[in-house]
Amino acid sequence: MRALVVAGGWFPDYAGGTERVVRATAEALAKRGHQVIVIVSRANNEPEASSVNGVQLRRVIRRSRLPLTITDVYEMRRAIRATPSDDFDLVLAHGAGYAVAALLARSRKPVAFVFHASGFREARQRRSLGLPALERWSSYAVEPFLYVLERLALRYADRILVLSEFSRRLVLEIDPSIESRIQVVGGGVNIDEFAPAHDREALRQAVGITSDETLLLTARR
Repeated sequence: MRALVVAGGWFPDYAGGTERVVRATAEALAKRGHQVIVIVSRANNEPEASSVNGVQLRRVIRRSRLPLTITDVYEMRRAIRATPSDDFDLVLAHGAGYAVAALLARSRKPVAFVFHASGFREARQRRSLGLPALERWSSYAVEPFLYVLERLALRYADRILVLSEFSRRLVLEIDPSIESRIQVVGGGVNIDEFAPAHDREALRQAVGITSDETLLLTARR
């Protein structure tokens, strides 16, 4: 399979949860023998074209002062159209805006939309926690674009991939008609980095937690 992966950024150029998933899954696909091209945003002091663990990485998306909801869609559409359609069999889009860009590029290739989170819901949540006035009004201005992009991506993508049952339920709340196109692809764990400890009591002592204390851990980005 020849996959064209489109996303906002590449880890560690941008150190976010989505960027980690983009890199980990792209490299895993390449390791399985697939041909993988990744198109992401430009990064300071990083080459525009390079090869990383079998992945053809292209940092070509230009950023401007305009909201990313506008510029990224236009820029990604341009980059996809500049990629010969014979170079890929499908587009794997990490984010609603990039899925819409792939659909607008008219490459006639299947588009799989990886739904990481609901952009317009996150915008509302951030405002509810309190934002400076300028950032709050900017959030209000961008929210309609986020809403439209999300609706379009869900409605027209050939497949919607979600990371959990919670995300699946969230997507169905937005558009119940797409149930047949949703697929849950659970996140993975790098067992070389994360494995049960041989001596848990020694670890408790190292961080000052006694054996009779309850320890709760939340793992996120």
